Amino acid sequence: MDSLVLSSEEVLSRWNEFMYEVIHASPQFVQRNNDNIFLSISLEMTLHLLEHLYYPVEVVYDVEMHQYTARIQGVEIIEVGETQQRALQNYFQAYIFWAGDYLKGFTLNYNSPKLKPQFPFVLKAFLLNDVDKLVSCTRFK
Repeated sequence: MDSLVLSSEEVLSRWNEFMYEVIHASPQFVQRNNDNIFLSISLEMTLHLLEHLYYPVEVVYDVEMHQYTARIQGVEIIEVGETQQRALQNYFQAYIFWAGDYLKGFTLNYNSPKLKPQFPFVLKAFLLNDVDKLVSCTRFK
């Protein structure tokens, strides 16, 4: 892996070339100090990584209320709709909003054992920012 890792000094000395590589060619690993290595990756490549990530949504029909309820285990969002599709659309509209809040409070949320597993889902929702695309990324429980 060492041969693939660039030093932060090298990156700074050729910043424009580095950015072009990240956006148009390939992800880059950068090392700052001795231990800190990070990955710089384009949004397009990030979305490709998340392409096969599906939201495990549970949709239940309430006979008494005549409505569908949508939820994901571990996320404190519950939305309803007259149809299954509407419940999912309402859910992902709220989820996109929540994803922004998650990222605004990232340090707290990512370090919470309950919310840490949501990070890839949050990232995908934030980057797609499209209810219908998120509905199409649903796997029912």
